[in-house]
Amino acid sequence: MSVETSKKVLKIAGILSIIGGVLLGVLGGLALAAFLGGAEIPADTDKTTLIIGSVTLLISGVLTLLEGILAVKAGKSAKAAFWAWLLAILSLVSAVVNVITLFVKGGDMSNLGSLLTTAIISALIFVAANKVKNSYEA
Repeated sequence: MSVETSKKVLKIAGILSIIGGVLLGVLGGLALAAFLGGAEIPADTDKTTLIIGSVTLLISGVLTLLEGILAVKAGKSAKAAFWAWLLAILSLVSAVVNVITLFVKGGDMSNLGSLLTTAIISALIFVAANKVKNSYEA
């Protein structure tokens, strides 16, 4: 893949990450706000798990949003390419761990598509940002 193609991939994958990050952040924020705002939660629901899940979703959204913003900027800046590359590694590791956890614990397989999409987009950003980052170093 050429450097110019990598820059285009970064822009497209970055925009997808921005959209995904906003959605994750909004969902996590709404879930947390509903819980903290006194929404009625079924008695058999583990409230600690609900809070941890909401906060995790919110943090994932923020990191995905940052990854997307930096990926879009990576075509013009070696520094942005490095940070996009680094966040892509973190997102990729997180997605892989989540997929493994999903299979080990026998969780809801409806999340598998989302996790695989996240892993694919992060892998694209990783490869493209690495190419762009290396082109600035050369």
